[in-house]
Amino acid sequence: MADTKECGCGHTHEQEHHHEEGCGCGHHHEHHHHENGEGCGCGHHHEHHHEHGEGCGCGHNHERNKVMVGTMSNAVVGTLTAYTSDDIHVTEVALNLILKDLDAWVKEKGGLVNQLKCSIKSTDRTVILTMFGGDVFRKESDSSTEDEEGVVKINLMNIIFNVEPLDLKIYLEDVLEMIKKVD
Repeated sequence: MADTKECGCGHTHEQEHHHEEGCGCGHHHEHHHHENGEGCGCGHHHEHHHEHGEGCGCGHNHERNKVMVGTMSNAVVGTLTAYTSDDIHVTEVALNLILKDLDAWVKEKGGLVNQLKCSIKSTDRTVILTMFGGDVFRKESDSSTEDEEGVVKINLMNIIFNVEPLDLKIYLEDVLEMIKKVD
């Protein structure tokens, strides 16, 4: 499939097929378009995901995301607060791309990443980005709480994402520094 239509993630579908890269949703475009005819994390409707109640990292609230939090062994949930533009789609794509950088950093530190995706809940102009991390984020803390399912929850930090429709200014270094402190 040689669809060169832009999907909002900064690449074209054709390029991503060639490189077998996704756009932050955790799946390849090849898988989405050829096998299941699904979207690519850029805001398209994910019929297969909805039918099976699975999360795809596209920023939408898929029911199984909540279940996965409870079943991931030693998983940590960190919550970041962000301000978004009126274009929630642009924000979702951009935040998912952030996770690719975070994932690379975690692997570089030798962390075991069970899952590193986001679930975005929009309230007015505020976006709550929930990260599901792996062993690299495991750390006992006075501010940590453990629910009945054994999931440790750590509030990593609150950060302002200054979002414009075509320009996302993110203080990724600040995010990484905070994570390093937690680690």
